[in-house]
Amino acid sequence: MTPSQIELTLPGQPDNAVVLRTMAGDAAATAGLSYDRWEDLELAVDELTTLLLRAVPAAIRCVLRPAPDGVAVEMSAIEPRGDVPHDQLAELVLAGVTAELVLSFTADPPHGSFVVSSV
Repeated sequence: MTPSQIELTLPGQPDNAVVLRTMAGDAAATAGLSYDRWEDLELAVDELTTLLLRAVPAAIRCVLRPAPDGVAVEMSAIEPRGDVPHDQLAELVLAGVTAELVLSFTADPPHGSFVVSSV
């Protein structure tokens, strides 16, 4: 069975970050990621969620889909009421645990994407 894409849009409230983290954990399990890579995926989703929430969005959209040997993630802030401030530490964390990292916080909507692979 081939894992399918998971898409979820939630109100842009900090309490919903745990839902996105749980969704990432489910995707990691489905993709057969090791425990360390599973944690990397959850950490990356947490970091990007935190960054996007700084734009005070009406909602956060998260899409997780199978990638060769891993999980690809796309997230965006829907109807942001502010800007995503530059956060070098968060961006370093994301770069350290992901591949193919793309962050575009000046776009409309602000968004980011990355891949967490099994290796």
